[in-house]
Amino acid sequence: MNVAILDTSILLLVAKRELNLDRILEQLAGLRAVATKPVVEELAKLSREHSERGRLASWLLETIVNNVVDVIEEDCHGDSFDDRILCTAEKLGAVVVTADLEMAKKARRRGIKVAIFRRSKRGVEGPYNTFS
Repeated sequence: MNVAILDTSILLLVAKRELNLDRILEQLAGLRAVATKPVVEELAKLSREHSERGRLASWLLETIVNNVVDVIEEDCHGDSFDDRILCTAEKLGAVVVTADLEMAKKARRRGIKVAIFRRSKRGVEGPYNTFS
């Protein structure tokens, strides 16, 4: 399946206007950009915070999720949101799009392709299995 999973870190950058969603979609040409149920759950948890991050998460849930980016659900279990996202990526053969270096490392260790946010390029690079 030609899928790119956008994680919470990437979506929050979109909400902060540090990253343009149209540009990500352009850079991932040929891949269907999606969010996973765990990403939606994490955004819902964040949206309850009385902070800028909470406000941004609420905006994402109202504006982007399901309207611009489809939400997919796989039968994946794990101790963390990251584990469940990576499980979904493994099942679908998907690319994980992230700004979280720890998430990128976990994905690479599991053989999952990663497209990573590069602030200097104001976009994503990849997908890669490894970084030089």
